[in-house]
Amino acid sequence: MRKIRAIREEEENGSYTNCCQGEVHHWDDDGSNYSGAYKYPDEPVQGCAKDCFFIAALKAVAYKANDRLLPETDNFRFLNTETMTVETITLNDRNLAYTSDNRLVYAKGRSGFLWPMLYEKAYAMWLNSKKSPANQHWDAIDKTQPDIEAIFADGGGNGITAIMQITHYRDVHEKPSNTTMNSEAFEDGIPLYPTVVATKNIPAPQLALPDKLIPQHTYMIDSADQQYYFLINPCDPTNTNLRLYRSRLTDVKFATWGYVRP
Repeated sequence: MRKIRAIREEEENGSYTNCCQGEVHHWDDDGSNYSGAYKYPDEPVQGCAKDCFFIAALKAVAYKANDRLLPETDNFRFLNTETMTVETITLNDRNLAYTSDNRLVYAKGRSGFLWPMLYEKAYAMWLNSKKSPANQHWDAIDKTQPDIEAIFADGGGNGITAIMQITHYRDVHEKPSNTTMNSEAFEDGIPLYPTVVATKNIPAPQLALPDKLIPQHTYMIDSADQQYYFLINPCDPTNTNLRLYRSRLTDVKFATWGYVRP
């Protein structure tokens, strides 16, 4: 049985909470439905893979570009942002990784629908396909399945790039000024396009803006008022009250932020 490295959120007092605690025990298809009539942004939840950038992007796309998410399919299509061509990855099954007590190890769907988990699996398979065979990652329990944790552990990702890859949109606005962000990306406090923000890897106390954010973590921007952006944590989509002062969205504390338009 392969141990999963729990993703830890460091708190100011030195204690930790987790996106997950789990071990891959088996892979199985439980026969759940792919999705409902609408894919809700609160459905994708991050699990034991270090892919907050992808889950935040998936949530943002569900929120503001829902029609770009594929209907029921085994053929997932992602935009290669280097060649600007759309590439297809085919899932040969709908098996997902479970713990010994049948809890999902990787992404979860709050509604029970499969689409968040299958999108994560397909994206991991797509990333894996770009490596040489010697460097590809396959699960130790089932060699036909991707080692999703290892694939994402190879290197961090960019939530804005992930939005492009999911939607195939090409009009990228990364690190826009606060003036541009507020005048072009929002209407009545609601983002017009899939929008994310990612913190830098700096001590958590420095990310109390005014609510403490997690270092090196990507969030979906849900809304804004005159003073704050309101963020959604892909680990905990039930917490919709994370605030970020609009004036604090700068290179000093954030690795990236922005949106992608059609």
